[in-house]
Amino acid sequence: MAFGSNDVSSILEAYKKGQKWLDEVDIEIVGGENDIDPLVMLRIYDDKPTVDNELVLASGFCLNRVVRFIRNGNIIHQIDFKGGNLAEQFMGKPYLLDVLLKMSYSLMLKKLTPPSEDSESEERQ
Repeated sequence: MAFGSNDVSSILEAYKKGQKWLDEVDIEIVGGENDIDPLVMLRIYDDKPTVDNELVLASGFCLNRVVRFIRNGNIIHQIDFKGGNLAEQFMGKPYLLDVLLKMSYSLMLKKLTPPSEDSESEERQ
């Protein structure tokens, strides 16, 4: 396989357009995400973010759940994750796995964030 500079430029341009497309993808974990052992979350948080760590989080949050990827109101991908290798559910669609992994890491950060004065005042209202 050979690539010229025009090929590389075309690939990079398509990637940029694809990233904008991904910005419109929502993830729904039917029934809500599972709870994950707090020590697991703290250990992952204490380490640098890696694909392996994010995969542990995503697998834990999604185990025995249906996960839907929705764009413009349409389901573009759906998995029913019963365990095993979560990544195998995304053959041909690794970009959706990337979105799920980033969402899982963000969800962990949300769970580890203590209440702030702003959130406490909102709860009182």
